[in-house]
Amino acid sequence: MRQMGLSALIPWVQSFLTGRSTRIKLPNGYLSEAFPTPTGIPQGSPISPILFLLFNAPLVRTCTLRGLHYGESEAYGWVDDVCILAISNSYAKNVQLLEKALQKAASWASKHAAKFAPDKFELIHFTNPRLANTTTITTIPGIYIPTQDADIWEVPDDPAGHDGIPVTIPGDPMPTVLAPSDTAKYLGIWLDKHLNFTTHRKKMLAKGAGSLEALRGISGSTWGSSLIAMRKVYQAVIIPQMLWGLSAWYCPAAKAMPRGDLDKLTNELTKIQKRAAILISGALRGTAGAALDTELFITPIKLRLQQIVEETTIRILTGPQWACPQAAKEARKPGERRTGGWAPTEAIAWKTLRLQNEKWEEKRAFVLAPWETRIPCFIENQEAALGTHNNIYKEAICDVQNKTTMVFTDGSGFAGHIGASMASLQHGVKSQRKYLGKDSQSTVYAAELSGIEMALAQAKRENEGQNEIEQQQAREVIIFSDSQAAIQAVQNPQRPSGQYVLTHIYNHVRAIRSRDQPTNITIRWIPAHVGVDGNEFADEEAKGAALLGAGIGVATGTGELIIRLAAAAKRAVR
Repeated sequence: MRQMGLSALIPWVQSFLTGRSTRIKLPNGYLSEAFPTPTGIPQGSPISPILFLLFNAPLVRTCTLRGLHYGESEAYGWVDDVCILAISNSYAKNVQLLEKALQKAASWASKHAAKFAPDKFELIHFTNPRLANTTTITTIPGIYIPTQDADIWEVPDDPAGHDGIPVTIPGDPMPTVLAPSDTAKYLGIWLDKHLNFTTHRKKMLAKGAGSLEALRGISGSTWGSSLIAMRKVYQAVIIPQMLWGLSAWYCPAAKAMPRGDLDKLTNELTKIQKRAAILISGALRGTAGAALDTELFITPIKLRLQQIVEETTIRILTGPQWACPQAAKEARKPGERRTGGWAPTEAIAWKTLRLQNEKWEEKRAFVLAPWETRIPCFIENQEAALGTHNNIYKEAICDVQNKTTMVFTDGSGFAGHIGASMASLQHGVKSQRKYLGKDSQSTVYAAELSGIEMALAQAKRENEGQNEIEQQQAREVIIFSDSQAAIQAVQNPQRPSGQYVLTHIYNHVRAIRSRDQPTNITIRWIPAHVGVDGNEFADEEAKGAALLGAGIGVATGTGELIIRLAAAAKRAVR
C-alpha cells in the first residue's frame, strides 16, 4: 500500500486486521469458542475484496513486461484469475516472454506466502489468419543450409517455433511443463487459436439447450410454475447463459463471421427462444415464433443481440477512459484494420453509433467521498412545499441586506432538443439558458441537474465579486427545482448517466465553502405548473434553450461542446 501511495490508510487497515477472531457454527447447532485468525482477511466484509485487489495488484504489474527488444507481455487480473498475454513475432519468443513473466510471478509468490495451482493453468498460442507465415531459417528462398556439424538427416527446428511449444512453470521441488491446447477458457469465454469463437458459440448453444430442458422440468400443461415465473426464469437465467460475453463473439458490423455462419447462429438462437416461448405459454408447436415473442413481450433474438452489443459498447465508452480501448476512441489506420480486422467495440463505435466529432460522458467511481458534506435538500408534499416557498419569499422581499437569494431552475425537452435554465425574479429579471443537444444526446434529467449547476455557478461568481465587508456577512442561497429525481441525485450522488453535472455542482459548492463568508446552500422541491412565477419563468427559459437547437426563437448558449449521455444513447438503441 505504501508503494501505491496509500500510506495514510495503512494504520487504519492494520487496526482492521489486528486482533481478529472467529467462531464456527455447524448445521447441527454446534457453535465453537472464538479462536484467533491472525492471517487472511474477513469473509463477507465489504472491504475484503478491495484489500485482496491491493494484495494481488503487484502480481499483475510484475507479469507485465515492457522494454524488451523481442516482445512484451501484458497481464490482466480478475480477482484471483490472472491472464498473461505475450506479444511478439514468433511462438518461441512468446514462450520466452511467458516463462520470464512466470519466473517473476514465482518470486512474488515466495515473498507473499502465496501458492499457485499449475494444474489449473492453461496455455494457448494465438495466430492471425490474415498474416502469412514468414518465419524461416533460410538464407536462399526455399533452400535450407545446415551448419557443418549438423546431421543431414535431422529435420531442422524453426527458430520461430510452432503452436505446440510448451511453457515451463517454475515450481518446488520440480517445475511443471504446460502443454498448449487448442482452446482455453477465461472468465467464461472459450478462446480458440484464431479467436473466431467457434468453440464458444457451440458450447453456449449447447448450454442454452440444456437449460431449456431444465425449464421443461418445472412446467406442464396443467401443472408447474406460472407463466410469469417461467418468463422470469428464461429472461434471468437462460438468456444470460446463452449470450454470455456476447460483445466479444457477436458483431455483424465487424464482419468477422461469414454472413452464412451469422445467419445460422441467429437461426439456432431463434429456435431455442421459440422452444422456450412454447414452454412458457403452453402454446402449440406450430405457433409462429414472432407471435409468441409479441404475446409474451420477449424481445426477438436478433434485436436482442444487437441491443446487447450496442449497450455494452456504450457502457465501455462512458466508463473510465483508462479502461476504454484506444481503437474505440481514435480511428485506426486502414492498414491496421486490414491486418487485425475490426474489433467488436471498435466496429460498433465507428460504424453503428458513428462517433465522429462527439464527446461522451465519463462515469467515475464516485462524486463525493463518504465523509464529505452534502448539500441540504428538502422534498415536502405539495402543500407544504408551496407554504415554505411563500414564507421564504416574504422574508427575502423584506430583507433590505439581500442576504437571501432565491433561484429557480428547470430542464426541458422540446421539439426533440434538450435545454436547461436558471432564473431569478427577486431583484429584477435574471436568467441563463443552456442548450444540451438533441434528445439522442442528452436527457431532461441531465438538464434539470444542469439548471442547478448553473445556479451554483452564478452564486460562485457573485461570491468572488464581493468586497471584504460583504464577505464577512452570512448569506443564504436557496435553489428551487421541480425535479425530485435531480434533487435526490444531488443529495446522494451515485453513478447515473449525467454524473459529470453532479461533479460540477459539488466543485462549485467546494469553491463557495472555501471562502471566508458563511454561505448556506439549500435545494428545495417546488411543484411545477401551479402558478409559482419563478418556476413558470424558468420553464419558459428552458424551452427557449431547447428551441435554440431547433432553430426557432432566440436563446443564448455557452458554445461548449455537447456531451453525449449513455442514457440518451441507450434509449435510442432500445
